[in-house]
Amino acid sequence: MSKSINIYIFIVVLFIFMSSCKSGGLFTAHRLKPEKPEEIYQKTVANYLDYETFSSKISTKLDLPEQKNSFSSSLRIKKDSIIWISVTPLLGIEMMRIVLTQDSVKFLNRINSTYFVGDYKYLQSSLNVNLSYEIIQSMVLDEFFMYENNVNNVVDFKDYDSDIDSNMYCLQNINGRELKKIEKGKAGINYLFQKFLIEPTNYKIARAEIDEKIYNRKLSLDYSEFVAVGNKYFPENLVINIENGTENANISIKYTKIAVNKELSFPFSISEKYQKIN
Repeated sequence: MSKSINIYIFIVVLFIFMSSCKSGGLFTAHRLKPEKPEEIYQKTVANYLDYETFSSKISTKLDLPEQKNSFSSSLRIKKDSIIWISVTPLLGIEMMRIVLTQDSVKFLNRINSTYFVGDYKYLQSSLNVNLSYEIIQSMVLDEFFMYENNVNNVVDFKDYDSDIDSNMYCLQNINGRELKKIEKGKAGINYLFQKFLIEPTNYKIARAEIDEKIYNRKLSLDYSEFVAVGNKYFPENLVINIENGTENANISIKYTKIAVNKELSFPFSISEKYQKIN
């Protein structure tokens, strides 16, 4: 299997855990009162999942331009430290293992006995996007992420605009009036638009959007079917949609057997028989 195939498989798996929405009965029908951006942000952060470790089984369906597929995976996370993914598409036989830390990217491809060890420059050059450990962890766990300023993932909403959209709170980095100017070609065309929709009953992020005009690329993440995990809510479903020029990709993810604060291991060893790829 060629290096390009290795990269393709890795990118697809990574996006799985990274791409109006239904949210398991959490929505309210009453008319919302406007709230300040910082107030919405603080209430949402207060409703993040309480965890030091997180684990889940995941079923995934891929609808890519030239491929449709499905497989199962295991996900383990130690907060702000490590993300561990084991992909098992057939008969429980592991195909790939991925480990992400704050400063490293590693994966094993058991199909062709190859491995990679490097940093996030690999992802940035392969995907042409700015990614960090913090952003990936936030996408997986339904948390805010600041795509524009991903070096330390500093989340500062003082310059964001708050609004009400589809009876949900909306936080976006460009206000509605300025966005209309951009869409009509009356303002800058190389903008990066980021938007979050927050359901108002339990202050959970229901949708995140990124629009990178300069690359003609859009990414949306829809979180739904929220269930109680401890004293907080967590989405059982995540749908990722990627628009890249004229190509679209859709990834549907189902979380099951969600557990928090259990003792976990994160094994990753490289056989001497494996060949390193660059």
